[in-house]
Amino acid sequence: MCGYRGLLVLLFVLRSWVSSGQNIDSLLFIANDTSSNSISHVLALIELSNSLHESDPNQALLWSKKAIEAATKFRFDSLLTHAHIKTGTSYSYLGDFEQAFTHNYKALEIAVQFRDTIAIIDANNNIGIDFYYRDEYDEALPYFEKVKQLSLLIKDSLRLGHAYNNIGLINGMNGNVEAELIQYELARKVFDQIDDQEGVGNTIMNMATAQVAMGQYTMAISNTERALNIFLALNNNQAVCQALTNLSEAYFATGNKDEALKYGQRALRFSRNNNLKIEEAYILNHLHTVYASLGRYQLAYRALNDYRILNEEIFDDEKNRQVNELKTKYETESKEKEIELLTAQNELTRTRLEVKEKEQNALIIILVLGAVAATITIILLLQRYKYKKHLLDEEINNLRMQIGSFVESSQLKIDIVDFNENLPTPLTDREQEILKLALTNKNNQEIANLEFVSVNTVKYHLRNIYNKLGVSNRKEIFEYVSKAPG
Repeated sequence: MCGYRGLLVLLFVLRSWVSSGQNIDSLLFIANDTSSNSISHVLALIELSNSLHESDPNQALLWSKKAIEAATKFRFDSLLTHAHIKTGTSYSYLGDFEQAFTHNYKALEIAVQFRDTIAIIDANNNIGIDFYYRDEYDEALPYFEKVKQLSLLIKDSLRLGHAYNNIGLINGMNGNVEAELIQYELARKVFDQIDDQEGVGNTIMNMATAQVAMGQYTMAISNTERALNIFLALNNNQAVCQALTNLSEAYFATGNKDEALKYGQRALRFSRNNNLKIEEAYILNHLHTVYASLGRYQLAYRALNDYRILNEEIFDDEKNRQVNELKTKYETESKEKEIELLTAQNELTRTRLEVKEKEQNALIIILVLGAVAATITIILLLQRYKYKKHLLDEEINNLRMQIGSFVESSQLKIDIVDFNENLPTPLTDREQEILKLALTNKNNQEIANLEFVSVNTVKYHLRNIYNKLGVSNRKEIFEYVSKAPG
């Protein structure tokens, strides 16, 4: 299965603070009122950041930094804590975990000083999640346990449910699937009690993933169908698509290829209708395997060809976006340098006009010194400009080489195929791709970027590979492969 595992970077701290009548437009109006020094101004900045974490983390980061600036200026210490939490969350979405740690630890320090229990919980939760995304599960667990303890203490069911869920994720990543399921069941009960359907859906999808790993396909299918109905009711399109794909993969694992095909085709239609390109690419790759197993080779070829085209399109879109960003930064910097040069020239002209009334010798000395200073300044600026342009050109060339390398590598045939044929339980096509990338010493995030899947999906496939090879970590994979025949 896809390995859908729902982690929550807490985004609901401010719901009781901002009136329900305030939409994005009203928040923008309040946030852009720089003359205001009210609490509502800082709250608007934080809430805007809160609403953009997933869709536009860069913009979310700008709003949360403004919130830190305003909260610091007007000594709103409690809001400063939450502004740091939102900034840490934005950095986490951007993959800059060092900055995320810095802001979350700062938030924790302020929260402890002012005994803000909610902020202490949220900061601990975010720190735990950042450790989780860095694959440092033993480091993450104590922070999630702290969230659980404090949530029980203040009887905060929502945060308690997510603490159970996150502890379950840690157990699963450490290979303790039974303990993982226990935590998910605790989370599900809490979410049921407070009627948090999104929490229920995420948790039972996680349960289904763990049940597939244990071979409990009937229970996994039942839970995934329940999650699907919840996500349909919530209009959570991405989760709906993941649930449909998970059902297809679960049925395929049981040998029920007709049901696998039905749900796979439904997932494909849904992804296309809702412009979910990454999910569409994953489903196409899965469907080509289903078609091939049914002997429908023309459809299998078409699905695989569509997958490759879409995969390249997604990759090219991302690289073009990065190149355009670099180009924009380069053009902006060039304009700034032009302004600096014009400013320097204007300053020199003004200086010359001022000294005209002075004695002739003094005027000559000032003009000479001014000309020398201007020349040196211009030379230094030009050298700096050329050096930065050189660095930028190198970075763009590197991006082009990466694009070429990706296209070229997708056509390679490697010995992993022969290796797979000798395994008692062969790897799936996707597991072979993940294994090949793992053998190149790429980390989970790099593999996820190359495969256009989530980090959690990579971890799920790696766990399946470990089970099939009878190993427990990457070091043992290298040892196993090096000792394998041929």
